[in-house]
Amino acid sequence: MLSVKLNCQYGEFTLQMEQQLPSDQIIGLFGASGSGKSRFLRQLIGFDRQNNRSSNITLNNQVWSDSNQSICLDPNSRGIGYLPQTIDLFPHLNVLDNITFPLTVNNQPTTAALDYLLEELQIDSITKLHPNQLSGGQKQRVALARAIMASRTMLILDEPTSAVGEEHKAIILNIIKRLSAEHRFPIIVASHDRIEHAFLSQYLLTFNNGRIEQSSIYDEIAADITGNFAQKNDAINHITAKVEEFHKDVNLNSLTTSSHQLWAGNIPFDQNSQVELEVKAQDISLCLSKENTTSILNCLEVSIVDYKELSGHQYLIKLNFEKQNLTTFITKKSFVDLKLYRNMSLFAQFKSISVRPLRLSNASSNASPNKTVSAPPDNS
Repeated sequence: MLSVKLNCQYGEFTLQMEQQLPSDQIIGLFGASGSGKSRFLRQLIGFDRQNNRSSNITLNNQVWSDSNQSICLDPNSRGIGYLPQTIDLFPHLNVLDNITFPLTVNNQPTTAALDYLLEELQIDSITKLHPNQLSGGQKQRVALARAIMASRTMLILDEPTSAVGEEHKAIILNIIKRLSAEHRFPIIVASHDRIEHAFLSQYLLTFNNGRIEQSSIYDEIAADITGNFAQKNDAINHITAKVEEFHKDVNLNSLTTSSHQLWAGNIPFDQNSQVELEVKAQDISLCLSKENTTSILNCLEVSIVDYKELSGHQYLIKLNFEKQNLTTFITKKSFVDLKLYRNMSLFAQFKSISVRPLRLSNASSNASPNKTVSAPPDNS
């Protein structure tokens, strides 16, 4: 368990929270810029002590900070791997030395994880270059590798894909997910990207002006139509499907869930691999019957769990699909015209072109399936 109680003052901004968080999951932080996410991360690491009125931070019964007992471990003693938004590579060190620097500090031997990370993050060919010779995306991937190598008790990532392209973003998300599955220590990811949260976050904290607005497992918050997170127009649904085959004649993958066929992705995915389909709530429409004469290729049989009127013209609908929840926005006119009600069965449609697929398996075609992501052992 990660127990956090904070009361911090940054000028006129107050960060105040009391949370009991899982210590074996990916914890997502969501909120507008300036809502307190990065300041919360810095408190976990042990920075900004001068802004700390009172604090109590405990990870699995190890006290990191307790103002009542005058305890405050320095950042290095906490064993945290940290990727800040500013990246901050050492300019006098090459890529390899930047990544292995934490191993030198902690007196730990280089592990097999290094070769894996170099190859998987596609930085194995630039190990002798210095930061001033790298692109922004390369710097972020190098900094991520360094953070992973430094992580002994926790990994903290502040906007970890902000500087990388779509190809490398999928790789990074899969590495984070695999690292969590293998090591079961807390990985905390601050991101503005709802798609990243839908793919990564198992537990979610939503921030608003230095306070926690919502705190629960991700699926509950994403489907809670009474909460602000689900009510935003950029809300995301995710559907896990199995790849059947790529149809070259139409450049689309056919995929299946337990009872539906879906179409998505204009590049081939590996047959029988698992793919997570990200669908915006505003891209889902509802109809009373399954249409065969439409350009919309994806049609799901659903039932209405609940609904909420958000304004004079809009409703948010919570749907059940194969034991999971989806949400969609529709106009009040559509709600009235379709005569919708709770437990009603109907169909949800969305275009294949509006779907963003993310592979759940390894996103790198060159990676060996036998390699794993391994943080250095905790020798403290």
